[in-house]
Amino acid sequence: MTDINKLEEQIAKLPIGYITEKVINEKKYYCQQWKENGKSKSRYISEEEANTLKPQIEERKKLQKELKALKKTLPAPVSEKIEEKIPEPEFKMSVLYGEALLKMAQTASQYERRDCFSKIQDFLKTPAADKVCLVFGLRRTGKTTLLKQLVLAMNEEEQKSAIYIKASTENTIEELNADLKIANKLKYKYVLIDEITLIEKFIDNASLLSDVYAVQGMKIVLSGTDSLGFWFAQNEELYDRAVTVHTTFVPFREYSRLLKIHDIDEYIRYGGTLKAGETNFEDTDANAFDASFRTDESTRRYIDTAIAQNIQNSLKCYDRGNHFRNLIDLYKKDGLQMLSTEL
Repeated sequence: MTDINKLEEQIAKLPIGYITEKVINEKKYYCQQWKENGKSKSRYISEEEANTLKPQIEERKKLQKELKALKKTLPAPVSEKIEEKIPEPEFKMSVLYGEALLKMAQTASQYERRDCFSKIQDFLKTPAADKVCLVFGLRRTGKTTLLKQLVLAMNEEEQKSAIYIKASTENTIEELNADLKIANKLKYKYVLIDEITLIEKFIDNASLLSDVYAVQGMKIVLSGTDSLGFWFAQNEELYDRAVTVHTTFVPFREYSRLLKIHDIDEYIRYGGTLKAGETNFEDTDANAFDASFRTDESTRRYIDTAIAQNIQNSLKCYDRGNHFRNLIDLYKKDGLQMLSTEL
């Protein structure tokens, strides 16, 4: 270290930059140029000063090379070692993993687990490598909360191997396939896909998940409100390669345990769903005055959006809408929406 300190002291005493010459109107001008804090600086100097600075600048460059070569022979301290920065994967859909996933999952840490939680957890632990798990049911029956709780129940190593994908109507099956390829390459083992039935071509391509990715060791859990869409996918694509978990029916005993509400009238009033009057179980706007089943209008809207629209979406996405038959034109004009409203 003594030699390094001496070289650094000598270098600090010598001028920086370089000398340039310009000829203007047959007269020579000399300029010293250098960089300071990332900005270029310069000053005009006399010929005499230029002749003095040139050898000193050359000496500085020579000493800098010696210093660089000397430092290479020494082991870098741990604090100075540069960690290789791993580039972020370029997912096409809304994807959470690592710290972001854990932060999202923590929002479910205060809730009790549904009785069906153990069935999904068992699926993740079983060695079967050709199945996917389907978690489906009406809104406010705890599907997204179940996915979060699965993450919280994992050990640290498993959490690092978990990934959460939020699907939307704007996503395509091609985007999902591309993201799963990336996840598989990065060794993600546990894949949780929420609202997968919103992807238009999911039903006709569901076997992609079991036949391509599950057989490679991925444990894939799919959730959504579209029960009919899952039924189509299971009967037309997945067959016996799916473990099903239906969340719609919440027995009163389980309802009472989860929400600490022991009034049977309250259970009936809110349709047996995990409503959030006293406990905001899943939906942030569930405490709104027009939350499901509070009024006739909110009840009608819940049935329309949670049931009627899901059936329409399944028929539209399945077999290119052929099962709509004469209703397809009415659906495209939002006529079915109006019809269900009137009913």
